[in-house]
Amino acid sequence: MSRAVARVAWLVFGHALVIALFWGLVNVPDSNTLMVGVSIVTLALVIAAVAIVNGTAAAWLLPGRTWPQAFASGLGSVPAVVAALVVVAAFWWTGDALSGGIAAHRGEIDAWLIASLDATKTAWIDRVVSVLVFLWTGVIGVSLAVALLFTRLERGMTGVVRFEWLRAGLSRDQLMLTAAAMTLLVALPWQAALWRPRGMPPTWWQPAFATVKLALIYLAMNVGWLFVLLAGSRSAATADSSR
Repeated sequence: MSRAVARVAWLVFGHALVIALFWGLVNVPDSNTLMVGVSIVTLALVIAAVAIVNGTAAAWLLPGRTWPQAFASGLGSVPAVVAALVVVAAFWWTGDALSGGIAAHRGEIDAWLIASLDATKTAWIDRVVSVLVFLWTGVIGVSLAVALLFTRLERGMTGVVRFEWLRAGLSRDQLMLTAAAMTLLVALPWQAALWRPRGMPPTWWQPAFATVKLALIYLAMNVGWLFVLLAGSRSAATADSSR
């Protein structure tokens, strides 16, 4: 098994464990104090699993790191992954606020376009906003979060507090590779999650088709995420060589 296949397999099975833990968290009834405690413990397990899976995958991409060394880095990467998730959440919140603000004032925007530009077709606004929000959250936010993770793995807290990850996360090469991976292997496959061919008979074909389709989408998204991590590792290696 090549290293690339092994890395994809690690992400596939690791994220499957994360999904299983999260599903368990969603289905825990918060009916009493004991169940609330179970929810808190399960949430901690979800965060730890996300950190170990992605921290190990990231460290495994660094030059000279063996699997045991990468796994050891993954075990200690919980604070770094939590910080990266905070960065993603901040970008996600601001992107959602932008789209929500535009939706709330859509009537005024349409009226201004009609009065000023005589534009009666304004559906393009939604498409432009969707693209901009995706670039903000799914490309820039993700790139900065991954850069933060690799800075912590490579140079510790010194590199983090010096904001070295900002330059890496906003570098042209990392942004381009992150944009390509997130668009072609994450966002586009996800668009087919609810699609099915017309005329498919309501027999066992439907669940079989859905299972195969979702499995392929899940595989593509994990391959895409590996490319995103690869972009971060390349930026980290470039930063080290220039020091």
